[in-house]
Amino acid sequence: TNPFGFIAGFTDDRDALLITPEGGKIIHTTAYSTEDNLQTTNATVNITDNGSISADVIIKTHGYQYALHEGIQNKPLRDQELYFKEYWDYINNLSVENIKFTNDKDAVVFTENVNVVATSFAKKSGKRLLFQPNIFNKVTQIPTRYKKRTLDFEIERGYKDVDEFTITIDSNFDIEAMPNTVEISNKFGGYSFSIEKLSDNKLLYKRIQILNKGFYPKEEYDDFRTFMSTMVKHDKSKIVLISKT
Repeated sequence: TNPFGFIAGFTDDRDALLITPEGGKIIHTTAYSTEDNLQTTNATVNITDNGSISADVIIKTHGYQYALHEGIQNKPLRDQELYFKEYWDYINNLSVENIKFTNDKDAVVFTENVNVVATSFAKKSGKRLLFQPNIFNKVTQIPTRYKKRTLDFEIERGYKDVDEFTITIDSNFDIEAMPNTVEISNKFGGYSFSIEKLSDNKLLYKRIQILNKGFYPKEEYDDFRTFMSTMVKHDKSKIVLISKT
């Protein structure tokens, strides 16, 4: 069922024995780079005055990330809905309204079009609404803390996530506070996000997350854990809206 020649996630980046008329020889299978393992998530989001959201989300995956997503289109509809609820398990009261998949095996791109709604997404506090603009692609897991790390560690596969969400807020609210732009780059990868005010009630959230494949000494584990923890923290950044009335 895989696209012809596509081996990511199974037999990629390893030595193999090739049998030829002239005899056997060792070859190395395709290694998918960080840039190859790309995921883009685009969304248009509307936030109502009671804190509910409705959104159209498009996820496109390539390389190893294609292998992680492709296959869900063959599941029953109920399993597909459960898949998205688990994928966005940090969104309470999520309802999946419509799902469409496109599996382009020639280009090796898997596309998921999903329409969702969620009640009480933005939290009320008096005249204010608070919400996290990174709605659809959060880093939520922090690596285990060790008092004394005894083994080196490996990031087996690198990847790159590019996210762009257009967020329209209810006209009864003004934007009171937004987080500042963040840019981080180190040997483990990179992370950045920015929020642009397109109009009085429309925002553009952009985010890039990169994780680099590699072997790292145990002495650098704490730095790696700090890097991941920082991403988790920034992915929880909030925007504050205040009612005009």
